[in-house]
Amino acid sequence: MLAALIGAGAVAVTAISGFIASVRVARLATTNASNTLQLALTEQQRERVWERRAEVYVDVVEYVHRRLRARQSLHEPAVLTAVGGTGIVPPVDYGAAEWFAFDARLRVFAADSVLKEFSAALKADIAAREAIDRQDPGTAQAMRAAVEADAALHASIRAELAGLAGAPFGMP
Repeated sequence: MLAALIGAGAVAVTAISGFIASVRVARLATTNASNTLQLALTEQQRERVWERRAEVYVDVVEYVHRRLRARQSLHEPAVLTAVGGTGIVPPVDYGAAEWFAFDARLRVFAADSVLKEFSAALKADIAAREAIDRQDPGTAQAMRAAVEADAALHASIRAELAGLAGAPFGMP
């Protein structure tokens, strides 16, 4: 009888130990699955933010090129016509809604370094256009400063996309 009791006790201990181990394994598997899912979602979010950032940067580069072409056409329309251009290029003219949408995307997705360079390039462009309008003797210098500011903006974007400017927005 004692042997039967000891045997039944051993079976019960083994069953309880097995149950506890199964619960622990199930919890660990659930935690691992949850962590894997979270990592997958985080990676998808990172990719989406990166895609949006790249789209904004393409818009910025397009804007800068159109602005440069407009600035050049105001300053040297005959030269542009001679090299195959069409002469006067209309200035970059965004409607208010379009500009605010562009500006909002830029502020949300661009890195701080790119925002800083964009602001400097915009100020240099305004200064160059004002010099052209006034027929200022310093127009050539203002034009060079605007081109240099545009180049710095392009370099900042390239560095950001290459990961040289620090961690992208929303990414550790």
